[in-house]
Amino acid sequence: MAAVGAGLGLVYALLEVGTHVLATRGSFNRSVAVGVGGMAVRMLVILAALAVIGLVTTREQTLAAIVAFVGTFTVSLAVRLATTPSLLHGGSDPSGRAAGAAAPLIPPERTRR
Repeated sequence: MAAVGAGLGLVYALLEVGTHVLATRGSFNRSVAVGVGGMAVRMLVILAALAVIGLVTTREQTLAAIVAFVGTFTVSLAVRLATTPSLLHGGSDPSGRAAGAAAPLIPPERTRR
């Protein structure tokens, strides 16, 4: 059952990548809808799979699947954070603005006295 739990971690990561790819295409509103919908779908798939595992196996096997899923999820999250510099360094670029943020409405030189 531990292998099934680890497989669920990989399924979660693949669903997350698919959501990311779909969310980067299209308008802002579509991206938000895909992001929120993708989050709900990922949670539903994993919780449904763990519920089925819980119904057809023993407590020990269910626990092994859950622990393996959490371990795989944690490793995939650590890899994602380590490979995405903007997430690792607080989400800002070298100028100090948040990554992807628009330029300020009032240029900095006009705000200094």
